[in-house]
Amino acid sequence: MFRSAALFVLLSASVLAAEKAPGPEAILESSIQGLLAQTTKSTDSQALLTFLEEQVAVLFDFSYMSQLVAGPLWRNVNEENKKRFEAEFKKTFLVSLARQVTQLGTPNIRMYPIRPGTSPNEVTVSVSLQSAGGPPTLVDFRLYRADVDWKVFDVVANGNSAVLYYRQWYAERGFR
Repeated sequence: MFRSAALFVLLSASVLAAEKAPGPEAILESSIQGLLAQTTKSTDSQALLTFLEEQVAVLFDFSYMSQLVAGPLWRNVNEENKKRFEAEFKKTFLVSLARQVTQLGTPNIRMYPIRPGTSPNEVTVSVSLQSAGGPPTLVDFRLYRADVDWKVFDVVANGNSAVLYYRQWYAERGFR
């Protein structure tokens, strides 16, 4: 009896926590707004990189992204080199993100409804960024449900996957 009651309480608590946890679209919208606010507040590229590292990078699973970027070669890489590659990839990705964000200016943001991904715990959140005088940029954030939060594992801008881009980029530079 006690076991059943305890199990019920635990299940109820986890369901309530899941209901209170923000969804992937809310997390992304808040992060995008914060990132754009940071770029209008300061033009200091180091401050932007620090913001990205502290506030935005936590939304990404750079370990999983590194595996996807390395592809089948990942199995043959030792742990030390995996960690080194992950750190290099994270830095490269964040520097590129900083460059792209500063070029956007102050765009209008339109969030689209969540679409299911290729597995039950994956979703895609699409965002349109419309800068003054320029064409809209459609960005798809591919996320998976981690333990209690959502993690981005790929970003597709105007049909171009970051994971696939970096896989080719590193292959051209001799990552073997």
